[in-house]
Amino acid sequence: HCKRLWLDQPCLSPSEMAALSHTSSLKGWRIQVMASTFPKTEGPQGLERHLVRICQQVIQAVDSGAQIVVLSDRGVNADKVPMPALLVCGAVHQALVNQKR
Repeated sequence: HCKRLWLDQPCLSPSEMAALSHTSSLKGWRIQVMASTFPKTEGPQGLERHLVRICQQVIQAVDSGAQIVVLSDRGVNADKVPMPALLVCGAVHQALVNQKR
């Protein structure tokens, strides 16, 4: 049986994220939130390294039963910068497809 979650847009506001968390707990869906930020001081090499890391973490989360993965840039501050959302989503999607998940 396949469960589907339809969203009007891929980016969620804080209130939409709260609603998703609430709905998921009611439906028994397991959510995993992944930080899509990296240290500014690491530059482009840090972006690449953390992109590989997040792909590995998502695959591990899915293998551990996560049904919804949220890529979050809420940890952005003076020292941490967000990864480009399309880059992260594309890399995670490709990693999941390559690993047949």
